[in-house]
Amino acid sequence: MSTEFRGQIYNELNLRETDDLLEIWRSNDHEEWSDIAFEVVKEILMKRLGEIPPQVEPITEQMEEEEENSESQDDGLSEWEAKLLDDNQPEYYDTIEVLELRDNINKTATAVIVIYGLTNLMSFSYYSFIIRSYFHVAEEYSLMVDGIVFILTCLAAAVAIAITYYPLKALTHILRILMEMEFNSRKRVQPNSMGE
Repeated sequence: MSTEFRGQIYNELNLRETDDLLEIWRSNDHEEWSDIAFEVVKEILMKRLGEIPPQVEPITEQMEEEEENSESQDDGLSEWEAKLLDDNQPEYYDTIEVLELRDNINKTATAVIVIYGLTNLMSFSYYSFIIRSYFHVAEEYSLMVDGIVFILTCLAAAVAIAITYYPLKALTHILRILMEMEFNSRKRVQPNSMGE
C-alpha cells in the first residue's frame, strides 16, 4: 500500500465529524469499510479523543465466506492469491491458468532434481568403465577411481540441476511479482476502496 493512497484516505476521513468516525469505529463493519480505513479512523480518534472506544463484534459475513473458501481451497495459495480469485478478474489473463502454470513450473523444477540425480547416478558405472578402459587403471586404484568418478558425477548432476532448476524458480517468482503488481494496481484504482 502506498503512503500516498493512505494519505488520501486519511485526508478524506479527517474531514468527518468525530461522531461519524465513532459510528464507523463502533459498527466495525468490515464489509462496508476497508482495513486501511479502520486503521486511519483509529489514528484520528486517538488524536482527537486520546483513547479508542470499544467495538462491537466485527460484521464478518463476507469474511466468513472467504474463510470457508480458503479452507476448501487448501492448495497453497497466499492470502493475496486467494483474493485474486474472489475479486474482479483481470482482463488480460486468466488467474487460474497463471496459478496452474506456476504450480506446474514448481513441479517441473522438483522433477528436474529427481531426473538429473537418477540419470547421473545410473551413468556412474558407464563413466567408471570408460575411465578404467581408457587409462588402464590397475585394480588397486579402482576404489580411488570410483571415488573420483562419483564426485565428478555428483558435480555434473549439481551443475545440470542448477542450470535448469534456478531459472524455473526465477520464472515462478517473476509470475508472482507480476500478478501481485497487477492485483495491487487494480486495488488502488477501485472507487470503493474507502467504503463509500
